[in-house]
Amino acid sequence: MMNKIAAAPSNTSQSRKWWKAIWNLCSPPKIKIFVWRACLNALPSLANLGVRNVVREIFCPKCGILPETVEHVLFWCKKAKQIWENTAFGELISSFHGLSTLDVLGGVFSIVTQHEFSYICVLIWCIWGNRNIEFHKGNSKTATDTVEWAHCFLSEFQGTHQALSPNESIIAAPPKIDWVPPPLGALKLNTDVAIRDGFPFIGLGAVIRDHNGDVLAAVSKPMIGLFNAEIGEFLALREGLLLAKRLNLVVNYAETDAVNVALNVNSDVCFINDAKFIVSDIKTLLKEVGNCLCQAISRVGNTLALDLASWVFSNRMEKTWLKNGLWS
Repeated sequence: MMNKIAAAPSNTSQSRKWWKAIWNLCSPPKIKIFVWRACLNALPSLANLGVRNVVREIFCPKCGILPETVEHVLFWCKKAKQIWENTAFGELISSFHGLSTLDVLGGVFSIVTQHEFSYICVLIWCIWGNRNIEFHKGNSKTATDTVEWAHCFLSEFQGTHQALSPNESIIAAPPKIDWVPPPLGALKLNTDVAIRDGFPFIGLGAVIRDHNGDVLAAVSKPMIGLFNAEIGEFLALREGLLLAKRLNLVVNYAETDAVNVALNVNSDVCFINDAKFIVSDIKTLLKEVGNCLCQAISRVGNTLALDLASWVFSNRMEKTWLKNGLWS
């Protein structure tokens, strides 16, 4: 994940990749063109019209306090905020407050899935459309209606697109790659969580392997409490890093099959309130064990960590294994 400042294209190579990603979205051409114009600040907001001396009043007619810029209309205006708060992206959008449209969308694009980003692009198109309707007619869709309409619009388009292109999936599934050893001399940590109904604890599993795939250390630990899977993944990652720290092992890579965990750990901002303190611990530990890089892996490549996490449900105890025997 990129941080907020570096999220937008900053050089020719990044810029090409960014625009290529926009044009490759599975959404109507008019949406892509709108996003392109919005990112270039080429929409007729009052602020832009004021620069051209087309209008004198450039302040937002809704709040009357701030100039009506493109980003104000799409993200920060009261009407826009109501719409974003009715989606799963409210906190994410607000974390980029004060940035340009290009920076906001660049940051969001680096975090969400391709499908989610297509939906966000449809939403900003709807928000701008609402602005125009309200500006000229005095009324527009409610926040709830806008969110539902955008969802139906994109679903209908992608359903039609898929029907016309039966051999092409709308979103390519990530390849199920098995575990890959780290480079020569490096160590890799894999972690996972296991949850079973009826148990008052969850299982945490972690394993550290070298470039030959040999296990240097592993842990299987029950954690008392009813945690959801996402928090459990964070706890498992922290447990694995603590294992490396206790053994003074320099770990170069940490892998989890929870994409959202990797994204939050690598970001400057944690978008999951319940995990903020755990993420803070993880970031500190990543540095302490050797500036470890956290990345996502498929479930297929994370099976040993899952087996270790599941082991606690039959043994109900914590165990740590070392290459040369049991250590606790």
